Amino acid sequence: RTISIAGFDDKVYNMFVVHCAEHQHFDAVERIRLYMVEREVAMHRHTLCALLRAYANAGRVNQVQCILDDPRYMMLTLDPKTLQALVRSLCDAGMHGPAKKILLARPTVDVDVEALVTLIAALAASGDVFSLCGMFRELGGRGVPL
Repeated sequence: RTISIAGFDDKVYNMFVVHCAEHQHFDAVERIRLYMVEREVAMHRHTLCALLRAYANAGRVNQVQCILDDPRYMMLTLDPKTLQALVRSLCDAGMHGPAKKILLARPTVDVDVEALVTLIAALAASGDVFSLCGMFRELGGRGVPL
């Protein structure tokens, strides 16, 4: 069954995206997102976080990476729940570099401890001592208590 989404305000489009993402209807999410881009409808922060969490929890790291690389969302402040899901998903996929970048390069109130522990454990398990040392050096330079 097809539902027309033309003519709604941005709040409704955002609600559609969140609903579809939470139920893992990713084809519908992409169609709605495309429609939003074509009509210059802004995606709200909570919508982006819900979408990123859904993609991360489903192991869709390519979609996560596409959203995070989009210049419109480069300075998106991630909530702790989303940050943890992203770091966990990227670490599970062996993508430690992007996980570190998300954890350290995005504006957050503080470095999220649970996400940090996930990344440290993944780096230690992979034997990537060079990246692990570099991360500790960077965290120390930021004044993060270790």
